[in-house]
Amino acid sequence: MDFHQICFVVNNIEEAEERYSATLGLGPFRRLDLNIPEANVHGKKQAMKARLSFAQAGSVEMEFIEPGEGDNIYREFLDAHGEGVHHLCTRVTDIEAEVSAFAAKGISVLASGRTHRVAFAYMDTVPSLGVIVEFVQRF
Repeated sequence: MDFHQICFVVNNIEEAEERYSATLGLGPFRRLDLNIPEANVHGKKQAMKARLSFAQAGSVEMEFIEPGEGDNIYREFLDAHGEGVHHLCTRVTDIEAEVSAFAAKGISVLASGRTHRVAFAYMDTVPSLGVIVEFVQRF
């Protein structure tokens, strides 16, 4: 797998950008509001909302996620672990095939969804890897 992104869940996007910029010289950042009204979270349809921030660090994209309102896997992580590495992301050409391959290994989907540009699936690889793996397919 070719991982292109490391994601950190944070309490506050602006503060995270400031810390990473001051310490690592990271930036510039671009922000995006995530609002997926009908995501699949732990097998249930519900909204996923978050604030996202992205910056390049060489060939790797750094992503910061500040959880939005409601229950979501980002808030769960923050409440359980505090700020830190949430997932590694890899781009795929057939997300359904990748999810099926992981299901055959006994690895389930934590959350998934789709926008007009991407489909994503967060796989529950924490028991085996200690970190979530996210698949992203672009359209």
